[in-house]
Amino acid sequence: MTLIPNLSIYAQKVDIGHIFKGYASYYHTKFLGRKTANGETFTRGAYTCAHKSLPFGTLIEVENTKTGRWVIVRVNDRGPFSRNRVLDLSIDAAKQLGILEKGVAHISAKVVGFDGNLELLRDGMALEIYNCFLGIGNNPLKIPYLPAQRS
Repeated sequence: MTLIPNLSIYAQKVDIGHIFKGYASYYHTKFLGRKTANGETFTRGAYTCAHKSLPFGTLIEVENTKTGRWVIVRVNDRGPFSRNRVLDLSIDAAKQLGILEKGVAHISAKVVGFDGNLELLRDGMALEIYNCFLGIGNNPLKIPYLPAQRS
């Protein structure tokens, strides 16, 4: 049996508001159409990510620390398999964060919800802004880039 260093096979529940920082990369297009660890098909338009141990369905607000751009993504896969990375993002999430050109960016991430329930709002953002992106009925959760409001 081959062990992958720094990869937990057990999901670890964390509290709302838990913050972590590090580098994020994104999935190559060769993974389009393949199954993720939770059984979903990887698509470019989904705002999803891979994390080593957070439970599937965890909602994470991810901010590019250089630009201030941010998105909310849902954990649906395991990885990244690079020791110096904390997240692998879907292509569209990475595009909204502005990291497609470099391929990697330093990020700050915060757990904001679980299983489609957004529990922590970004300062200054109204719940109605989030609700329009949370999906209707049984539609899969999709939360696109929401620009920060500048005062």
